[in-house]
Formats: sequence, structure tokens, C-alpha cells
Amino acid sequence: SLPMNKPKKPLLQRLSWVSYKKHCAYRYFLLTTLTGKIVFLSDLRTGLTTDATHLNILNLKQTLTEHYPT
Repeated sequence: SLPMNKPKKPLLQRLSWVSYKKHCAYRYFLLTTLTGKIVFLSDLRTGLTTDATHLNILNLKQTLTEHYPT
């Protein structure tokens, strides 16, 4: 997550709250290879968006399977 200052508006506070980290933040995914090469950087989402929801929105599992078959 990308921590941010607590928004002044209650709606923005609620949308940016990351409950398990107890702070306001944006959420994103950054995937790298073992050598550190960045292979994926997602868009920013609100802190309220869970990892599972973000993965489903991005269809990331399918995309990675297509590009990096096992």
C-alpha cells in the first residue's frame, strides 16, 4: 500500500482506510522477477479494496498464466 495523510472528508477516509494496517492508503500491486525486473504495476485503488478484489478486477492470475506458463 501507499500510505497517505488522513483525508478530511469522512467518505474519503472510509474509502482509503486499510483495516488490517490501520492507516489510510492507496493500494497497488507490483510484481517483479527474482532478479528485480518489474513485470507488472497495477493501477491505484482505494484502501478499501481488498487484495482478492483487486486481483479479480485485474484478472491478474489469468494474465500471468498466459504470459508466464508453468
